[in-house]
Amino acid sequence: MCVLGYSSQYRRRSPWQAPGASEWNLSDVRAASLLADNANGFLAVALKHVAASTGLTIDFVNPPQPFEVDLGFIPALAYVLQADAPQPRYDQLAAPVLRFPRGNSRPEYFADVVVRADSPYRTLDDLRGTVFTCNSTDSNSGYNLLRQHLALQGNFRGFFREVIFSGAHLDSLRLVRDGEAQCAAVDCTVLAFESALSLSDLRVVASLGPSPAPPAVLARGNYLFEEIQQALFTLSCDGWPIERFAAVTDADYDAVRRTAHAAATVRLGD
Repeated sequence: MCVLGYSSQYRRRSPWQAPGASEWNLSDVRAASLLADNANGFLAVALKHVAASTGLTIDFVNPPQPFEVDLGFIPALAYVLQADAPQPRYDQLAAPVLRFPRGNSRPEYFADVVVRADSPYRTLDDLRGTVFTCNSTDSNSGYNLLRQHLALQGNFRGFFREVIFSGAHLDSLRLVRDGEAQCAAVDCTVLAFESALSLSDLRVVASLGPSPAPPAVLARGNYLFEEIQQALFTLSCDGWPIERFAAVTDADYDAVRRTAHAAATVRLGD
């Protein structure tokens, strides 16, 4: 997740509470990223463009401080969970369109199930009884899309011998490379930001989806919504796996809600 946050020194209320227009001070913007590290170059370009288009001064903070965020890119499931909460924090601004054929020029992405290139596994069914790794239980691409797929196949329990939660997509890939796990489910965008050379030791055996892409969001009540949204729409993405940003609505994420509902019936390990 990439987050931009207005510095708390300009607030008199909780940073999660959307203030009125008169309470915003836009001279100090904090930016951070919870996406895979290999997207940092693209995020730097995006932040620079937003700053130039809006006149904001943006300070990139690492590690991120999630309780000081107002604007950012958040995972699709995280968006749904907050949108369905009694007091939603964010409105969706836009979502990325991936630059490859299976993206269909829509703001969608896939969960890629990967194995080592030298492994004997060729299909998802071949992976029954192996060790699986994913980033976390609150991940649509790493966890829920696979569980939804298994539910549709009637596999509700114990498909894998063991499940390891790595904490991050790139760490999942490392566990597969090191042989600690035989397979992983990762956001296809993570693979798109990797070079072909660095992926030569891995192979995709299944792609699950499509699913709505993780959205850029803005804290409710911010009067700069249209200005920031237009900045994303006009971002030049030449040379990156992202083709452009497109408009999305909350209803577009109903697919993520359905995935979460189906996934809840599945336990991947014993």
